[in-house]
Amino acid sequence: MGKVSVGDIVSSLAVKVLDKTMVISAHPQAYATVTVRGRVTGRGDGNKWKVDWDFCGQKISSQHGAKTFDGAVPVAAVPLAANVGPPDTDSEVSESDNSEHMDISDEDGVDVDDSEILAPPLAQQAGPGPNNLNCHCLQWIEENEGVTDDYRLMRGIDNVKAKLMWPANIRNDHLFPHTPIDYFLLFFPDRIESICTWTSATLPGAALTPHELLKFFGLLLYMCIEPRRNRGAYWNTSSDTLETPLNYGKRFGMARNRWQDIWRHLTLHGATDTTNPWFPVADYVQAMNDRIIEVYYPSSTFCIDESNSKWRWLGDWYDAGMPHITKCPRKPESLSCEFKDNANAITGIIVRIEICEGKERMKQKEWAGVEGVSAGAAMCMRLCKPWFGTGRMLVADSYFASVNTLVNLKKHGIYFTGLVKTAYTGFPKA
Repeated sequence: MGKVSVGDIVSSLAVKVLDKTMVISAHPQAYATVTVRGRVTGRGDGNKWKVDWDFCGQKISSQHGAKTFDGAVPVAAVPLAANVGPPDTDSEVSESDNSEHMDISDEDGVDVDDSEILAPPLAQQAGPGPNNLNCHCLQWIEENEGVTDDYRLMRGIDNVKAKLMWPANIRNDHLFPHTPIDYFLLFFPDRIESICTWTSATLPGAALTPHELLKFFGLLLYMCIEPRRNRGAYWNTSSDTLETPLNYGKRFGMARNRWQDIWRHLTLHGATDTTNPWFPVADYVQAMNDRIIEVYYPSSTFCIDESNSKWRWLGDWYDAGMPHITKCPRKPESLSCEFKDNANAITGIIVRIEICEGKERMKQKEWAGVEGVSAGAAMCMRLCKPWFGTGRMLVADSYFASVNTLVNLKKHGIYFTGLVKTAYTGFPKA
């Protein structure tokens, strides 16, 4: 810590300078990483300095030694905090990096326009000098030693290693190593018996068994490795072309008609409330997200991006069963069901997904429409929520990246790295 003078702006972890109970009450999940700023008002007892801290809109006075502060910045004597008004959007209009996205009904699946989001109420300062760069009432402070690619390392936060949390009844040693089916079942929601019951209610012929269900999924995955123009070709016993007949019936012991019946009647839910147009899959997606939290401890870095499941329409290109379709002509698959994914960047394992359900339904999601939270920030918060307060790092492209995203994630104990490209409200472009 360098020299401190009266009038300087200093920062510190809130739990180091304020009452810990008060900090936990205000930020129950991210209290350990919340930072606070204050103005040095004079000399205190001994070698301490008197500081007026700005915390949740309150001015709290206390005394601390200079070693407590993370940094000190000389600034002009103006009020520490002020009500922040909307930015001047005449010259700065923010758009999503995926602004070309449109669905069949000409509605964006997700609106990530940050231009009308209010800048967060952080310290507002004035005055010349390189350490007084202000943008939309946000003060940007230069670090004397620069900033590393991973700011957590500057704070002494160690990297976290990923691990699988196997149930105690599954052995794993040199005599009984884990097999591929063990890994599949580890991540599969604990509802195989239920899926068999729900599917059997409408399935022709014999009731579906767990063994049959797993074989069905196995063949579905295998089809991705051996692509054919139509599903029936997988059961061909002869071929008029150079393609080798796959003969799934003999190789895997499941007739084509049986597999097709399971495909048509597969039921992943027991929902009775059908008001949600996504009810056939919504409950299963939630169960999958919950299961991953139970069995997988992710490493220190996340990466959020999008993925697409190609829409193979039946007859009419929109009304054949999908509540919402994303259309993006520049993608390899221009019509699809789009997902936003949070993946563990070190292992590549997807730890959480969210279906892009259409503009109106996305507005009903958690944190959507909350003042001071952009749509992109809200999505990042939802996908990182189980790991709030852990100090992990989220990396994302310009679709999600903005100052608003960084600030809102930091409030919940998640660090952020991203390229500000179009959503530049609050960012000093010059």
